[in-house]
Amino acid sequence: MLRRFVLSLLLLAVGSSWAVAVPREPSAVLPLWPGKAPGETTDLPPEADTTKPDGGLVAGKRVIRLGNVSQPTLSVYLPPKEKQNGSAIVICPGGGYNILALDLEGSEVAEWFNERGVTCFVLKP
Repeated sequence: MLRRFVLSLLLLAVGSSWAVAVPREPSAVLPLWPGKAPGETTDLPPEADTTKPDGGLVAGKRVIRLGNVSQPTLSVYLPPKEKQNGSAIVICPGGGYNILALDLEGSEVAEWFNERGVTCFVLKP
């Protein structure tokens, strides 16, 4: 349900304006827990961009396909002070451990909302 809502908002954003700025760095990146995930008993490979050279472009841009996601975080994207309106949203990019679209469905969506005064929290599960 939440994923469908976020995707609907993304489609609204794309339909409203293609002028989404290049995503900036988050104000803070908060680990959801220290070390390995609760119950994890093995060492996992490091997180890596698994995008292949022939990977398709989306809106003319390369998409980062982050694989081996094993260190969950919550990244905070604050809007400019003059635009802050007191609202906030949690963004959950599509994918999971295998491939996570962290930029296309995460930081780029946060940038769009930031331009409208919304504070964003991007979950990297």
